[in-house]
Amino acid sequence: MPTRERACRWNPHPAQGFEQRPPQLASARVGGSARHLHPHPFSRPRLQLLKILVLHILHVLAASLTLGLCLGLAFVVVPRSRRLGDAAATRAALASVLKVIDPALIALLGVLVMTGAYQVTGLKQDLGFEYFTSFAQHFASKLGLAFLVVMAGTWLSMGIGHRLVREEGYGEPPEAARINSLAARLRGAAISVALLLLATITFSLRH
Repeated sequence: MPTRERACRWNPHPAQGFEQRPPQLASARVGGSARHLHPHPFSRPRLQLLKILVLHILHVLAASLTLGLCLGLAFVVVPRSRRLGDAAATRAALASVLKVIDPALIALLGVLVMTGAYQVTGLKQDLGFEYFTSFAQHFASKLGLAFLVVMAGTWLSMGIGHRLVREEGYGEPPEAARINSLAARLRGAAISVALLLLATITFSLRH
């Protein structure tokens, strides 16, 4: 009798007929190995879970650092720099901080985008068609908020911060009105990024 048929007609009482192997052992014998009955502790599902956990931690960490940088810039760095009174000193103080914050902010925004996109890609593969009915509608709203966070963060870093750093590096004559205007826009952009990021986080927790 073929192995497949014997596995389907297994008799638990050998005395009532010829002795046959249980279906699990028969399947293992057909596969050529019994290792399928005892998965390796580092099997694919466990590795997949570990990867999702690492991506989630990186995503949350990048969001937290971005929020902290923007709040620190808006409520600590800019006010202290403007209290110096002198336009040249204000620009120098802002430029010294922005040299670090600008590339750090761009890097954090990149981590947010990449980790978020990778998590959504894996979720789409797991849900299949249900992704479009149970998750895509909520994700569209979160994607819109995330897009605004990235645009506002890029404007803060490249549109305002980099301009201050470049003017300081080139030694251009500081104009009090222009420095005050750039500092005010820098603070407003930092607050905007923080508020948009908080709105994105709140929306994610609720959905």
